[in-house]
Amino acid sequence: MDLNPRYVQARDWYAFFYLQLAVGRLEEGIIQAKLALEADPLSGYANAVVGICYFNAGMYAEAMEMLERALELDPDSFLAGYFRFCTLDITGRFEEAVARGQEVLMMSGRHAGVMAHLIATYSRWGRRSQAEALYAELDARMLREYVPPSALVAASHSLGFQERAVAEIRQAIQIRDPFRHLTFSKYFPYGARLHQDARCGELLRASGF
Repeated sequence: MDLNPRYVQARDWYAFFYLQLAVGRLEEGIIQAKLALEADPLSGYANAVVGICYFNAGMYAEAMEMLERALELDPDSFLAGYFRFCTLDITGRFEEAVARGQEVLMMSGRHAGVMAHLIATYSRWGRRSQAEALYAELDARMLREYVPPSALVAASHSLGFQERAVAEIRQAIQIRDPFRHLTFSKYFPYGARLHQDARCGELLRASGF
């Protein structure tokens, strides 16, 4: 950033992955993401990251405004679409969340992480049969392709499959699954839920999260 203060991706990654997820400096993360946006105000990506930093700080109205702005600029943005789904889900707007989640699932080629998150949303909404149907699909996929274990934890945990969730956390740590830095961070709203669970939280803390 010293060499090129207008390098949007470097500043955005510093804002979200380091300041927010790693050290929990949530407000600083928002400030840095806004500086990245100033360098490229018409970037769907830069608008989306400001929205994500707002989401991570629990400022959901501001997050939704920025994510909608990002989607106006780039209707095919996976990042903005996914975190719009997350924002609807975490604020309890489950019917809207499922509709937007299904859209993101289609546009991403049924991305395993999106599917796992949608399972958790269905589960929290009380639609267990839909959650279990998607979980069965994800289980079948694991027989023929790699699925990051950190992506599976939210689905297993939401359905009450405690032993599987613990095993998936252990596997993610053992293989150094890169997605664990997002899904297991205590500063990420969904990671915080895992930390509040006695067994999962103990395991995550013992591993350095």
